[in-house]
Amino acid sequence: MNYTSVDHIVSLWVHWAEMKLRHKNFSGALELMRRATTEPSLEVRQRLASVGYEPVQMKLHKSLRLWAFYVDLEESLGTLESARIVYERMLDLKIVPPLVLISYACLLEEHKLFEEAFEVYERGVKMFEYPHVKEIWITYISKFVKRYGKIKLERVRELFGRAREMIPAEFAKPLYLLYVKLEEDFGLAKCAMKWYDQAAKSVLGNNEKMSIYEKYIARAAKIFGVPKTRKIYELAQKSGGLPDKDVQLMCMKYADLENSLGEIDKGRAIYTFASQFADPQYDADFWSKWLEFEVRHGNPSTLQDMLLNKHTDDDESDIVQEDIPSKLKVVETNKDKHRQKDTNPGAPKLG
Repeated sequence: MNYTSVDHIVSLWVHWAEMKLRHKNFSGALELMRRATTEPSLEVRQRLASVGYEPVQMKLHKSLRLWAFYVDLEESLGTLESARIVYERMLDLKIVPPLVLISYACLLEEHKLFEEAFEVYERGVKMFEYPHVKEIWITYISKFVKRYGKIKLERVRELFGRAREMIPAEFAKPLYLLYVKLEEDFGLAKCAMKWYDQAAKSVLGNNEKMSIYEKYIARAAKIFGVPKTRKIYELAQKSGGLPDKDVQLMCMKYADLENSLGEIDKGRAIYTFASQFADPQYDADFWSKWLEFEVRHGNPSTLQDMLLNKHTDDDESDIVQEDIPSKLKVVETNKDKHRQKDTNPGAPKLG
């Protein structure tokens, strides 16, 4: 019969094997799959080539769907060795997708064949390129770290180094975070910070880069103290790669840090720097935050500078004349409260 699609023939073989399974004829189902996946002999290939005709049946033995069904049967009904033979044949035919290769390595790991499992991962990272190799690298390194931890720390670092050389920046985040965790758990804190820094500079993608900075700052604050996060905020401000909204957010957090350390002028300088990324019409949160800062810590001159910074030349005179009197009153009231508090240190706090 002349079939027009390999998939039609695959369906016939799979349905036939499923019928065997329904009748509990497990060995018969396995034998059918062995027959279906057998490569045509050289004699058959040469005979067909001589007449210039190749039926679709000649491609049956390379059907991924057929092999996937077969390897599932071998894992369920066969032995470890018979399943390995099927996986190895798939590798020879180069029809193993990344997830099937990972399944092969996991099968070996379940049988305590750890080094052989790692050899399978090694074959995978050489066989595939990004983005397909991403999951292989992440699984490989995760499994290796779980197995050996700090016992083979240098070998893990070598794996990370190889993976980092191959990985495009848009796929780098999970790998860097995995490496950072390794250094935090088994290495040195300063090594972890080094790789956070490298990740912040290397990772692409707006959301990816921002989340790296947030993790970097949180870990640096916990390990070395809040003042040590200044350099990270400055890197986030000036290195580029963040969208304007994230630059604003990072600057507001940095200004809060400086304010908490009593560095009011530095906080104001950070707001001034960030204002170039903030649209007065659409970034109300930023301008409200800066206004609140000036009301609490500023004076009429700094408040006026802030309002001038906010408005364009076209509308600056009208809006500034309208806004400044009311804001100045708040600033002066706030300063009177602070003066009263300074002259009466023992007085109860004002509600």
